[in-house]
Amino acid sequence: MRQASKSALALGLSVFVYSEAAAETVPRLLANFPITQDETLARTFSERVRASFPKDIRTSTLTALLEMDGFTVSNLGARHAARFTDADFPCITDYELTWDEDERGHVTEIEIEMSHKCV
Repeated sequence: MRQASKSALALGLSVFVYSEAAAETVPRLLANFPITQDETLARTFSERVRASFPKDIRTSTLTALLEMDGFTVSNLGARHAARFTDADFPCITDYELTWDEDERGHVTEIEIEMSHKCV
């Protein structure tokens, strides 16, 4: 009887650990991003992403928020980019947010693109 309770406890613990490890690793910003070639759906989601940030957000603030969410942020001259890759075998999904910065350091023209490839 004691062995059965130990086994049940071990099974419960392993299920809990596995569920934590298998939890969604995509940043909240990208949750429910439609993996589709439908331009209308992708554009609608992009507008939702843009609307999730204040209009007067500074590049430094946006960069910090995206980095905390798991994005890799880079400066491409006057253009900024944040990239997140979700590698869930057999597919790889790349998300890229790009934006410009005005003379006061505020974000302008946020765009989001998604590329989905499976082997």
